[in-house]
Formats: sequence, C-alpha cells, structure tokens
Amino acid sequence: MNNGSTPTSRDSSPEIALLDAVERICATQSPLTLRMRDIATEANCSLGLAYNYFASKDDLIGATLDRLAQRMAASGTSTDNAHDAMNALLD
Repeated sequence: MNNGSTPTSRDSSPEIALLDAVERICATQSPLTLRMRDIATEANCSLGLAYNYFASKDDLIGATLDRLAQRMAASGTSTDNAHDAMNALLD
C-alpha cells in the first residue's frame, strides 16, 4: 500500500484513484479484509471524500468488479476461468 505518502493517480479523479486502490490492495489481500479507511489511504484521499463517491465498501468493490469485467470484455479475455482472468488483469 502507498499509505497516502504519494499520489496514486496524479491526473485522475478521486473516484478513479479509489477504484485503482481497491485493485492494488486486492492483489495482495482478500476483499473481505478491506476497510474503507485503508482504501482511502491507499488512494491518497480522505475517508469522507471516499464516501462522497461510494456509499459503502460494497459499492466500491462492486464498481471495481464492474470495471474489471469491462476490461475483460474489451480485451476479449475468456471468462471460462474467471479467477485466472481477474488475476491477469490485476497483474
């Protein structure tokens, strides 16, 4: 995690930074252990700002999964093995 010390996405919106943060964190830990505070810190934004964009952690994770699914569809990645496809997109 970046621990809020440096910006994660200089030219992106806080919404994109939050989605990116979820992807980075989920590459190393289970989404079940995520906390909004950790995601906000990784995205280098305040917890309040995170809640301005997403009403809950579940909404944020859902939006991240939607974005990953869109990437899979755009890249033509097979969804026969969704776990491998998601890992390939996160790498």
